[in-house]
Amino acid sequence: MPYNSPSFYLYKRPNQIYYIGYYDQGRLRWKSTGHRTKPEALGALTQFKELLQGVEKSITPREFVEQFVAHC
Repeated sequence: MPYNSPSFYLYKRPNQIYYIGYYDQGRLRWKSTGHRTKPEALGALTQFKELLQGVEKSITPREFVEQFVAHC
């Protein structure tokens, strides 16, 4: 999932669950945080941002092998 926009939104739906709104390839998408309190939802938002930024990062095959060997 490419990370196209730095803007994220937290929205509390009538079911009392917070959702993250974000743009993916020009379309607004929604992802449930699964939390009913704002502090927990903000934590989920932070983790979601880190996940998206991590997906965007690409490495060369040589870097992959070096990281793999270091991990093993």
